[in-house]
Amino acid sequence: MEKIIWSVYLGKISLCDIRKRTIPVWLLFLGSLLVITDICIMGWKTGIIVEMVPGIILLLLTKMTEAIGMADGIVLIQLGSICRDGQALLIFCLSLIYIFLYSMILYMLRRDRKRRIPYIPFLFLAYLTTWMI
Repeated sequence: MEKIIWSVYLGKISLCDIRKRTIPVWLLFLGSLLVITDICIMGWKTGIIVEMVPGIILLLLTKMTEAIGMADGIVLIQLGSICRDGQALLIFCLSLIYIFLYSMILYMLRRDRKRRIPYIPFLFLAYLTTWMI
């Protein structure tokens, strides 16, 4: 049930990211409430901070460059806090592979090279992939 709820949440914010290039604050707040609920039900796990590291790194990169949105890091931190057994790093790496492949396709089609690509849909795809594995 938890995976279905997170899939619906990630699907909704992916659509917002694709259509509007922004994520509403209320949706990020909803994701945080889901995280708090998960921690209350499942309990605090010792490796939660380690699972959140990819999202923290993304947030730090947000401060250094404007190419990455702050919501991307926040959503990755949320995913890291609910993932188990190193899944957050796997999701992060898969999302980077997917966005790389998509970028290569766009590059080969000679589209606009400065086009901004939303990251959260690839995070959603990576989450679904790890769910299927």
